[in-house]
Amino acid sequence: MKHIINNYRSLFFLWALVLLGACSGGTEKQKEPASKEELLQTVNTVAAVGKVVPRGGWTLLASAKSGTVVDIAVAEGDRVEKGQVLLRLAASEVPFDVDMAEAQLQRLQVQHKNAVSGLKQAEVKLAFLWQQYITSKELYSKKAETKEKVDADYLAWQEQEQVRLSLQQQILAERAVEEEQGVSVRKAQQERADLLVRAANKGIVVELLAKVGQVVASNSELARIADTDSLEIDAEVDELFVDRVKVGQEVSLYSIGSKTLLGKAHITYVGPTLVNKSMLYETANEADDRRVRRIKIMPDQVGNLLINAKIDCQINVN
Repeated sequence: MKHIINNYRSLFFLWALVLLGACSGGTEKQKEPASKEELLQTVNTVAAVGKVVPRGGWTLLASAKSGTVVDIAVAEGDRVEKGQVLLRLAASEVPFDVDMAEAQLQRLQVQHKNAVSGLKQAEVKLAFLWQQYITSKELYSKKAETKEKVDADYLAWQEQEQVRLSLQQQILAERAVEEEQGVSVRKAQQERADLLVRAANKGIVVELLAKVGQVVASNSELARIADTDSLEIDAEVDELFVDRVKVGQEVSLYSIGSKTLLGKAHITYVGPTLVNKSMLYETANEADDRRVRRIKIMPDQVGNLLINAKIDCQINVN
């Protein structure tokens, strides 16, 4: 009985060895784990953080002159057109008065007109005296006029010629003064125009910094305008995926932390260099030491986008 049991034990041991050998011989070698580059190539969608900005940038409004704000014609949120007057200032220093300069110019123009008219009359009289002198000479040659009369006519003609020359010089001098006054008028008009702050571009008044009664220095910022009809998204792509991002790729836009689709877009610009995170991260905890590639994204529609809103940009890199 003991011999039989031992035989069973031997058979069981051999059977186990056979099974172990079969399993060991039939098992393939374990595959090596995929590399980081191989894993990145399997990614179909790349996430980027973006911020909505005016496509043409902010239009900053300032006055060319220092002065006091006396009138504000718009409010924040108003839509304005290019060239529209937004603010009016009173100069801190009294400028050359436009009305006075224009009145002086008009007076000089009247004087010039009268001088020209006087010159024409002098030329008519000169022609008459010349003809009278010629007639006297002809009569004198025929013994029909005295020498005294010829000399008197000649003297009268010469005196009138001096009058004509004097009027010509006067007109030239007055014309020079008139031109100088015209420069003064244009300067006064420009000074007055500089006290009007106009919109450089169309758009929405996003921020109005000036207040009535405020004294402002020249070139100080008074308002900001943005064209809300033309927006784009400045975004940053992590350096891991910079080679997968290209101009023309489709982008899905979402609010940060939301799954609601805001719209579709496409990439219009890809930066040529890697830079540090700085543009979109407001706190130190949001950024790390990784670098990014900056891109610009053009939304198909801007109706759901707000300027300065942070956007989750899902880029289709297939």
